[in-house]
Amino acid sequence: IAMKNIVEPNQHKLSTKLLREIADSQQPFNLEIYHEMFPFADQYLIILPSTLRNVFISLLCMTAVALLLIPSLPSAILIILSIISIATGVFGYMTFWGVNLDA
Repeated sequence: IAMKNIVEPNQHKLSTKLLREIADSQQPFNLEIYHEMFPFADQYLIILPSTLRNVFISLLCMTAVALLLIPSLPSAILIILSIISIATGVFGYMTFWGVNLDA
């Protein structure tokens, strides 16, 4: 009933968070809430933090490999900066072209 007229993904995210906060505020009672859109809202809620974490981990791994395999430290640093530039450029073009990071 609470999510009857909600059609946009951002509205799903906000309403899911709000309903969970309402359920958590009712401490004497053990409330369980469910709607068939909750799995999708959970995807939308977690996708940005998990993407940023995965990009950061991949950049760390590529940095370690570059430092281990390239004997010249200035060259390794330039390659690391190039990798960071490519990752930043991908997110920049996604924003510029209006590509949403969604499920």
